[in-house]
Amino acid sequence: MSGYRELKPEELAWRLDDTEVRPPARDIEAGMLGQERALRALDFGLGIKGFGYNIFVMGQVGVGKASTVDRVVGERASNEGAGLRDWVYVMDFRNPEKPKFVDLPRGTGRALEEDMDRLVARLKQAIPKAFEGEEFEKKRAAVTAEFNALTTAVIEEVETAAGAREFSLEKGPHGLVLIPRKKDGSLMSEAEFEAQPKDEKDRIEKVGSELQVTLSEAMRKVRELDKDMHARLKDMFREVGMFAAGHSIDELVDKYGVYPKMMEYLEEVREDIVGHIEDFRSQSEGPQTPFMPRQEPSFDKYKVNLVVDNSGVVGAPVVHEPNPTYANLFGRVEQKVQYGMASTDFTMIKAGALHRANGGYLILNAMDVLKSPSIAFRIR
Repeated sequence: MSGYRELKPEELAWRLDDTEVRPPARDIEAGMLGQERALRALDFGLGIKGFGYNIFVMGQVGVGKASTVDRVVGERASNEGAGLRDWVYVMDFRNPEKPKFVDLPRGTGRALEEDMDRLVARLKQAIPKAFEGEEFEKKRAAVTAEFNALTTAVIEEVETAAGAREFSLEKGPHGLVLIPRKKDGSLMSEAEFEAQPKDEKDRIEKVGSELQVTLSEAMRKVRELDKDMHARLKDMFREVGMFAAGHSIDELVDKYGVYPKMMEYLEEVREDIVGHIEDFRSQSEGPQTPFMPRQEPSFDKYKVNLVVDNSGVVGAPVVHEPNPTYANLFGRVEQKVQYGMASTDFTMIKAGALHRANGGYLILNAMDVLKSPSIAFRIR
């Protein structure tokens, strides 16, 4: 028949040339066929670097929303995070109620935390050894001997003045007391004093009052000598402590001094260690009972609370929070209970998902957020 031809078997089926119309490979892998517009919107939203922008993804269950978002965000995050920072809290020794917040380059926070722990461990060994040296013991003994000699001379002056006026200087349960003597040189009892004639009693009381003034003045001198001795010993302790701790702290200053906040903090640490050198010298020797255990010196104030550690993060952080409560999102301050009293400090500040995701991405299930009582209450 004119105009017709016989078809071959292979011509009876039409085959699509998939090299021309195949969807993007990532759409096929993510199960997002036909969602090119959604993917373009996601790419556009992730490219916005301004503050206050969020992306809301919605769709039917099982179409691959979560896996697609994870993949796209993960790809973008792997090429970001160049300026990622670690967040730490440290003690503010001048204002202990308000700890210092310091942000440091990625990985520096972990190194600082470990270095401060090593510093305390090293000083616990180095400082006691420094005070065990023969030279320090000689200096301390010399100061103590000088104080004892001066104190003895002051007391002997009072004893001489008392003896010349028929009184004796004796040690009582509450300190030194003046007691009148009898003619034979023995101490006069209270009954014997009361048995004296009135004129003799008045004379003894007058002499006793005058000698008491002398004794009071002598005790004032002793207190001044004691104050001076302790000041000199404290200076010696500071000098030895500075020598023992100075080198270790100088190493940290060389390492972290490029950060102004850390330079200030480390100098405060140096001052506090020298000012509390006794905490490193020996442990408390107070009584210990099952209900009140002996209190050992605490060195927690020298710890570093690493609230956000990005040392192991590759690229920018991608944080999933499956339980978006207020505390899990915004962080919290924990407490400890001891002897029935609750207390807290900067070491118990805990980061939330928003802190850990800073500089990266936070992925939440919107329904989980709305179901959280603490979050929903604030939204309303």
